[in-house]
Amino acid sequence: MRNFLGNKVWLVGFILTNVHWVILFLALSMAPLSLITPLLGFGLVVLAIFSHFYLHERIQQRELCGIGIIIGGIVLVGITALPDPTTYTIEEMFALFGTSPALIYLLDISFAAGILCFYSISKNYKFAPALIFGFTAGVGGGIGATFTKVLSLGIDDIFAAVGNILWWICLIIMLAGNVVSLVFLNIGFQKGKAVIVGPIFSVLGMILPVFSGIIILAEWQAQTPLSIALQIIGLVIIALGIIILSFYREKKSAENLK
Repeated sequence: MRNFLGNKVWLVGFILTNVHWVILFLALSMAPLSLITPLLGFGLVVLAIFSHFYLHERIQQRELCGIGIIIGGIVLVGITALPDPTTYTIEEMFALFGTSPALIYLLDISFAAGILCFYSISKNYKFAPALIFGFTAGVGGGIGATFTKVLSLGIDDIFAAVGNILWWICLIIMLAGNVVSLVFLNIGFQKGKAVIVGPIFSVLGMILPVFSGIIILAEWQAQTPLSIALQIIGLVIIALGIIILSFYREKKSAENLK
């Protein structure tokens, strides 16, 4: 942490990351979690374009393919999503995390994480650090985004929200998820292969909040079967584009370091 805090470039990135969470907070107060988080994949598109003009890196055809896929998926999700008329209080939304679907979903994530860690370590898998740290960072980011949605409910009356103990519990969980994500992502880049850590983190950071919105918050309850089918296709397309773009971006970064 001393090395990170003493690095000006890292500090600028850390500040921008926190600015991102403020903007995400405002966005989630206006739209469902399952709609907003897939749009975060556009950040990789901005990264590729920024690197081209600022770092003078050539955008390869495979990266252009990833950019096109992400944009196409985002457009598909955006034009097929229907407004969600469901509104919750903080108490109601917090209670949803104790329902059977929510508990099963959260237990499945924990079980999958445990199996992944145990198998990777027991087999002395050479990519174990990248898998474990990338997965943990992605789960932490997903938890952070999910509870950001809960916190956004208090934006209309922030003074009443901060007087609610449940709002503070959600704030602590959100901060814990984001800290875990930040720490494990940086460790993953140091200890494992970035071309594995990056895609795993990016995809899980998008997919898990979407699942949380669908399973826990029932955000697709008002959607038509056609809308749901098209949004699923859009999500798969975005995930594919993220994998392609983040893989080749991290691969290029690793080659530049050599």
